[in-house]
Amino acid sequence: MQLFSRRLPAALATAALLLAFLLFPDTVKSTAREALAAAAGGLVPSLFPYMVVASLAARRSLLAPLGTPLSFLGLPSPEVLALGLAAGFPTGASASASLYREGRIGKREAELLAAASSGPSPAFLVGAVGGMWGDARFGWLLYAASDLTLLLFARAGGHRSEVRQIPVPSRPFSADLADSVSGAGSACLAVTASVVFFRILAAVGGRLLPPLGPLFALFFEFSAGAAAGPSTGGIRGAAMTGAAVGFSGLAVLTQTASCLSPAGLSLKPYLASRCVLSSVLAALSAGYATLFPMTPARTALAPLPDLTTALCFLALSAGCALAGEARKSRAPYCFFPGNLIQ
Repeated sequence: MQLFSRRLPAALATAALLLAFLLFPDTVKSTAREALAAAAGGLVPSLFPYMVVASLAARRSLLAPLGTPLSFLGLPSPEVLALGLAAGFPTGASASASLYREGRIGKREAELLAAASSGPSPAFLVGAVGGMWGDARFGWLLYAASDLTLLLFARAGGHRSEVRQIPVPSRPFSADLADSVSGAGSACLAVTASVVFFRILAAVGGRLLPPLGPLFALFFEFSAGAAAGPSTGGIRGAAMTGAAVGFSGLAVLTQTASCLSPAGLSLKPYLASRCVLSSVLAALSAGYATLFPMTPARTALAPLPDLTTALCFLALSAGCALAGEARKSRAPYCFFPGNLIQ
C-alpha cells in the first residue's frame, strides 16, 4: 500500500499529461515542429562547435591555462569553471560529477562547482537573447552578470580545495577528437529532445490556461521563456527575460539532475543558485532597460496580461525547489559525455 501511495502522484501526473496531449494534438505537433526548427536553425549551431572544442580541450588537458585567472576564487578545478563558462550548461555539471566519481574532489566541492559552472553559454545570450532585443550589449551584460553571480555564490558557500591529480594513460589525438565529436552530437540531440518536450508542455499549458501562456514558457524552457520578454517589451519584458535566463527552466534542471544524481550529488546548491541568479538578472535587466530602452527585434509569444508576474514566478520556483527536495532524480545517464575530465 505504501509503494502504491508513492507511485500514485507520478501515475496521476503521467495520465494528466497524456490526456492534455490528446486534447490538443495539433498544438503538440505544431510546437514540436517549431521547436525542432528552432533547435536546428539556432540552438544546435550555436552549441555544437563549442561543445566539441570544450570536450577536446578537457580531454587533452588544455583548460588549465584558461582556469588560472579563476584560481583566486579558491574553488576546485578552475579549468572546469572555464569549461562551463565557455560551453554553457550542463557541461560544467557533467565535468564536476566526473571529478567527484574519480575521487578527485569532495562532495560539497563538486556540488558547488557544478552550480558555479552551470550557466547559459555566451553564444546563446549574445546571439539569441541579444538578437531578440536588438542589443548585443544586453546579451553580454547577462553573460557577465550570470558568471560573476554564480562564481561568488559558490565561493561564499565553499572553501579552498585542491584537485587530486590522477595519472591518465595518453590517447591519440584522433581518438579524443572522434570521442569529442560523437559526444557533442549525442549531447545536442539530447538537449534538442529536452527543449522540444518542455516547449510542448509550455504550449499545452498555454492552451489550458491562456493568460499564463508566457509564464509557462518562462518556467518550463528557458529559451522560450527568454523569448517571452521581447513580446511583452519594456522594462517588464526585460525583467522577464532576465528571470528566465537566471532560472533556466525545468528543461535545464532535468539535464543537470541527470548529470548529478547518478553520482549521488545533491541539487540543493544548484537550485539555490538559480533562485539567487534569477533575482539578480531580473533586477539588472530591468535597470538596463530603464537606462537604455531597447526595441525588440521580434516577438515570439503573446504579452502577459496585467497580473502579478513576479509573485507567480516565485511561487512556481518555490514549488520546483520543494519538488526537487522531496524527490531524488533517477535518470540513468547524463546528457553530456560521462567523463569530460580525464
